[in-house]
Amino acid sequence: GHIDPGAASAVTVIGAMRSSLN
Repeated sequence: GHIDPGAASAVTVIGAMRSSLN
């Protein structure tokens, strides 16, 4: 499947933010 670089980076950033918040 095709992975959108923008979506992938957004998920990475959100994941990092959530992990840092928690």
